[in-house]
Amino acid sequence: MSPTETDIKPLPVFYTHSPKPPSSQWEGKECFHCLQVQRHRQGEKFYLNNGKGQQNLCEITKITGKDKCNIRIISTHTSPPPPHVDLYIVPPKSQERLGWMVEKLSEIGIRSISFLESHRSMRKQLNLDRLKRISIAALKQSRASYLPELFPIRNISSYLQTQSSPNVQFQNPTQELKYIANPSSAPLPFSQLKGKKASLLIGPEGGFTTKEFKEAQDKGFIGFSLGSEILRTETASILSAYLFKQILDS
Repeated sequence: MSPTETDIKPLPVFYTHSPKPPSSQWEGKECFHCLQVQRHRQGEKFYLNNGKGQQNLCEITKITGKDKCNIRIISTHTSPPPPHVDLYIVPPKSQERLGWMVEKLSEIGIRSISFLESHRSMRKQLNLDRLKRISIAALKQSRASYLPELFPIRNISSYLQTQSSPNVQFQNPTQELKYIANPSSAPLPFSQLKGKKASLLIGPEGGFTTKEFKEAQDKGFIGFSLGSEILRTETASILSAYLFKQILDS
């Protein structure tokens, strides 16, 4: 009896920092994980993903060390980029909640995650290397094609000074959608939203200050509400990312 499609185990996915696949030799931490942790052997196949849309179907031709092997690239596939959603988030204080948020946002598939410092910030430093490792693990687990860019903390006023264009997406469907989460604002008018890029500001659980909200409005950001409930930062970030990804996909 031939195996059904559900009986076939999907090939494992590994990550490469290089934008181009190695032509014959593969080495490093991911290779070590492949050979020593997952115990893959000569002749076995896997996917090598560069986080920039390129997925390479590879075969191990020869193991040359604990973290080295020769591979043969069988085929290469390039996926189209995900909808252009950029999140600007005041990170939660909890390291665990922060990591969980980055993991889920990476699984959803957005373009970038930038971290902001606001008046009510509870965290002023980040371990970006740790968050990058979490994001890579989520990329492999979800079999996504693109790794979101992660940017260090910057002051919200400093970020807003770089913004100048007003939000005119209703007149020009190619314009950037610029929104700031605010519980007292109106819900999103989903049927009217059109665009090719979205920039979203998500504040701390106490919200942005009146001054910060006004500064964002002056730079073209429109307030939006996710409902009457007070959501945690990570919940609001994940829900907003998913909603705007669907808007840009439609």
